[in-house]
Amino acid sequence: MTPEAKLQQKMVKLFKQSGILAHKMECSSTRGWPDLTLIYPSGVVVFVEVKTPRGTTSTYQDKIHAQIRERKGIVYVIDSIEQAHTLCQSH
Repeated sequence: MTPEAKLQQKMVKLFKQSGILAHKMECSSTRGWPDLTLIYPSGVVVFVEVKTPRGTTSTYQDKIHAQIRERKGIVYVIDSIEQAHTLCQSH
């Protein structure tokens, strides 16, 4: 398992423990789609791109993230459990 996959796994566990519906997206037909979809108890839907601390987003990811944001969607790029904890409290 890659370091990014391990980090995603820890984040999904944390989100679920916080009462957030968290799903790892397997979207092979759309390059750049965010890794995780979160649905908060409030009904807010958030997309999360998980990177390792030195990781960067690709051109495809930047394009998809921009398209989501243009439609008033919420997308975060996070690289630590600390940032995931912050997201647990944000919506």
